[in-house]
Parts: sequence; C-alpha cells; structure tokens
Amino acid sequence: MLNGTIETATTPQFGNIHGFGLAGGWAFHDSNRRDGRSGLGLRFGYCSSGNWETVAQVLTTRFVANRLYTFRSYATGGTDNKGSVPYEIGYADIDGLPASFRLLARQIHATGSTWVRTAGVSYRTGSTGVPIRKQIAIRFSDTAVAVPSDIWFDNVEVTSAP
Repeated sequence: MLNGTIETATTPQFGNIHGFGLAGGWAFHDSNRRDGRSGLGLRFGYCSSGNWETVAQVLTTRFVANRLYTFRSYATGGTDNKGSVPYEIGYADIDGLPASFRLLARQIHATGSTWVRTAGVSYRTGSTGVPIRKQIAIRFSDTAVAVPSDIWFDNVEVTSAP
C-alpha cells in the first residue's frame, strides 16, 4: 500500500492525499487533537462520506486464491465527533484505474470522538475465478452512507492471511 500512514505529503495541508485518488484531503494531528492519536504520526486523511466523496487506492498487489484480505484503519468522527466510516474492498477491473472499482465487500463502522482501530472489512477469495489475479482496490465509499458524515482516518492497511 502506498502512503497508508498518510505521512508522505506532496501538497499543502488540506490538499490531496498522496497515493490516494478521487477526493479527500489531509491535515495535521496537532491542529486537530483527539484522544487515541498517540503513535499515529503527524498527518491523517479525511473525507465526507455520503456526500459524493470517495478516497480510493488501487494496490499493486493482486488477489491470490484461498486468502482472507482485510482493509482497515484507525478512524474517528470528523469535526462533529461522530461519523460512519464505509470500508469497501474490491478489485480494479482495469489495472491501475480506481474508477474501474468492482465491489466485493463493504462494512460501515460508527465512530466517535476518539481514534480507534476498526475491524474494517474482509473478503475471502475462492480457489478460482474473479477476483484472482486482479489488483486489490480499496476505498472509503461516497454512497454507502445515507447521511453525509465527516470522517478522519489514519494508518490504513490491507492484510492477507491464509
């Protein structure tokens, strides 16, 4: 995963998140203090889910057979201290193109005013068929949440286990 810690910045604060596409931005933890941020680094990402903003990344890693893939992060509610974080894992139908995202699994987590590590969303591949050999794609979805919600996220990761 590219810049999962959100520590690489190629734009000024509130600019695009390096390595992630479509929407969202980044900010400094010191400007937005929250309990639970210790160990999360200097920067975090944010977006407005349910308000036509999607933060996405297509990984260079590809799905293989018979594995459990999990996409998760630390998260907290945004400026209003509450939010619904919509995790989606899927694959890129066209290599490297986030807009070609094909959904495999979705999980929405409610958050409060403290940074917490969420369970995220998981998907287990079978022994054959799609998505095997497709690039893993992840996103904080724009349309999965009915009520717009300002969410903050950090230390984004995708793991794989037998």
